[in-house]
Amino acid sequence: MKWDICPRKSKHLVVEEAGRPKERVAVPWNSLPVYDHATCWNEDLTVSFRYLEIHDFAYAYQTRLATPSMVAEQIILALEDFKTFQCKPSAAVLPYVGVACLGAILFGYHLDVVNGALDYLSSDLSISRNIVLQGWVVSTLLADATMGSFTGGSLADKFGRTKTFQLDAILLAIGAFVCATAQSDQTMIGRLLCGIGIGISSALVPLYISEISPTEIRGALGSVNQIFICIGILAALMAGLPLAGNPLWWRTMFGIAVVPSFLLALGMALCPESPSWLF
Repeated sequence: MKWDICPRKSKHLVVEEAGRPKERVAVPWNSLPVYDHATCWNEDLTVSFRYLEIHDFAYAYQTRLATPSMVAEQIILALEDFKTFQCKPSAAVLPYVGVACLGAILFGYHLDVVNGALDYLSSDLSISRNIVLQGWVVSTLLADATMGSFTGGSLADKFGRTKTFQLDAILLAIGAFVCATAQSDQTMIGRLLCGIGIGISSALVPLYISEISPTEIRGALGSVNQIFICIGILAALMAGLPLAGNPLWWRTMFGIAVVPSFLLALGMALCPESPSWLF
């Protein structure tokens, strides 16, 4: 199968397959400014059509499960995605990467925030003599992060990357608030929610970054996730500095995480979705 497309000479998409007559589908080329970018047309679109040729959608067409208009619709979506991502300077994706990396910062922060706060938390909640309960406060996050990491990819496929980020941010914000306002072992409930949240973000952040990044800087941006996890760990350590003078500061340490969670949810409302053929 091949796609015969010449937007400057024709208003139709011609879908041709050996042994079958050519089928023409009207395509609104004027609505796709991507054609003003010769480089994108010559290089990036070739990649997109290769992908469509080996993708399940092309198979559906070959087996007559999809009409030419459905094929054209999918190609239009692909072209619009390239207009959004591949036809912009590489630096254009950096704000979106920065928003996504808030999830990596929260991962590192929640992972380490309990280290400095545990003694003060235990004293305030009267569990300083219950070593088992203290262990649960620490390990609940890691156990639930494992579960969250298994579900992050499937949620992203079902709801889309940006919406899953927003759901994840809500979980992280609620978890941080519950931890900050806990009066008993409610801290474990907050840590449970935060654990699921960071597990989802551990799968979602590198996935989203790799999908929206232009090919020439995709490898470099792939390491940004790890850098921001370390920044989150460092932030958690620095947040514990006032504890010596204020034993109740541990509540503020947990509560601080609500701010980046809110910024993540808000920022993702302004970020573009990943290219449509990737999920």
